[in-house]
Amino acid sequence: MGKAVFFTVAVSFLIIIVSCHKEEQPVPAPVIEILSDKDIELSCGDTTVTVRYRIENPAEGGDVSGYSAADWIGDYSDCPSDGAFTFKASANSGDGRRSETLVLTYGYAGGSVKDSIGVVQA
Repeated sequence: MGKAVFFTVAVSFLIIIVSCHKEEQPVPAPVIEILSDKDIELSCGDTTVTVRYRIENPAEGGDVSGYSAADWIGDYSDCPSDGAFTFKASANSGDGRRSETLVLTYGYAGGSVKDSIGVVQA
C-alpha cells in the first residue's frame, strides 16, 4: 500500500509540474513595409526624398538602413526617424529618364528583413 500511495503522489506531482509549465509563444518576426505602392517619381534636379515605412513586430535594437546600386542615389539617413527614411538624388544631366531600386533593410539580432521601391528620375 505504501508503494501505491508513493506512486500516486509522484504521478500527481509530475502532472502538476507539466500542467503549470507554459510553452513559450513564438515571437513573430519583424516586417518592414514601405508605405507606397508606386515608384518614387523625381524631377531632374538635386532632390532630397523622404520614404515612409512601417515596422511590424519591431525587435529590440533593430535599425533601418537603405541601399541602392545607383551612384546618383546616396546620402542616406544616418538615424532615420520612426517611419521616415531620407536620401538624396543627384541631378540628372542626361537626356533620358533613369531608374533604380531603393532597398530598405530592418536589421535586428535575429536577422534582417527588406522591402524595396523603384526610384525614377526625369
